[in-house]
Amino acid sequence: MKQNNFFSFPTWVGVIMLLLILMSFFSVNVSGKDELHPSLLFNDISEVPGYQYRTENPWNSWENSVFYSADKSLSRDFSEPEWSTYDRIIYRSEFARDLGLAYQITKDSKYAEKTKEALLNIGFGEDRYAGRSGAVRNYGLAYDWVQPYLSEEDDRAIRNNMQHLLMKFFLN
Repeated sequence: MKQNNFFSFPTWVGVIMLLLILMSFFSVNVSGKDELHPSLLFNDISEVPGYQYRTENPWNSWENSVFYSADKSLSRDFSEPEWSTYDRIIYRSEFARDLGLAYQITKDSKYAEKTKEALLNIGFGEDRYAGRSGAVRNYGLAYDWVQPYLSEEDDRAIRNNMQHLLMKFFLN
């Protein structure tokens, strides 16, 4: 007899990312000192093997695909509510993720600014149930990678946008 799984693997990944993101929203700085953003995957990209070996196969092709996507996304207007192509929330989140990773690799502010624009406009794009957990993951990574670049005001606005997106997904 086949068991009926309530959640698929991508949904569980999204739920875990949601919990990690929500925990960062409610963290309290009791020391009174400025603390570093609690990064989800790494604190310094130079410590990541994929970055250390980026000139070798297969990592060099992965980096090239990140830059290909990020460079194409520089011309996208994330404040536009409807795009003629790639207008799904999952695609928009993938573009944001790739822009954020390109910023981590290069520290070029053009990638950080465009990632910020994408994060300030979370929620645009066609919402399909199957892409929700991936969108949460991708936006979470994009935020994580550019958070140190953000002003307090932008950081607060983006976190509010992410909370609204999560509430929309989990209440519908």
